[in-house]
Amino acid sequence: MKAILCKEIIPVTKESIKEGYILIDDKGKIKKIANGKDVLKGTEIIDASDFVAFPGIIDSHCHASVFEESIGIGLQDGNESTDPVTPFIRVIDAINPDDLGLRRAVAGGITTICVAPGSGNVVGGQMTTMKTHGTIADDIIIKENSGMKCAFGENPKRNYGSRNVMPQTRMGSLGLFRQLLMETQNYMNKWADYKKKMKQYKEDLKDYDKKEKEGNNKDLTKPIEPSKPERNLKYESMIPVMEKKYL
Repeated sequence: MKAILCKEIIPVTKESIKEGYILIDDKGKIKKIANGKDVLKGTEIIDASDFVAFPGIIDSHCHASVFEESIGIGLQDGNESTDPVTPFIRVIDAINPDDLGLRRAVAGGITTICVAPGSGNVVGGQMTTMKTHGTIADDIIIKENSGMKCAFGENPKRNYGSRNVMPQTRMGSLGLFRQLLMETQNYMNKWADYKKKMKQYKEDLKDYDKKEKEGNNKDLTKPIEPSKPERNLKYESMIPVMEKKYL
């Protein structure tokens, strides 16, 4: 057990505690918050009596670790500005745990962030939720895929309109997005139809094999296995959106 002695503790859900302590178990979980300095004998004491403690702040949308503050343009990986619709790319592939922005976040009390691709694309890619403290990406990731970044404002217009390609307007942005949703629905229906046909095929094949063993399949035709649709990562990445798994 560890006890952090604090000048003040701000629990948010109730009144502040002056001159108190935070008791933490061996798994890093907070067990108790209380006034005073009397803790169980044998508890490791961390003296933070000159500091104020409060719960970590959660930033639900940021670009820390992908739009890096100190390295420069070589690692500005927030926007894949080659196609306005890129749901299949993942921000986790660009995270740099050494980014100065993460150190600034920790210093400001932000302990958890949802990192999103930039808003240069109508559909920018998959977001990741992570801790701000740590040096190894695998150790600080909380949820690898926690949302889909979409943007219908000025950035996609500026990014692609300057090249004289869609979208140049918000109409174009929303048109591209609706088209993506429709294509994803078609993709889902195609796979649902395949699974239905595959189920029926297995039942028909089982019946055929049974009759073959019995010698009763002379006038029967062996069932033909349905063709499997080609996989498409673009649409598969959008299925959680269609199924409302990000809500």
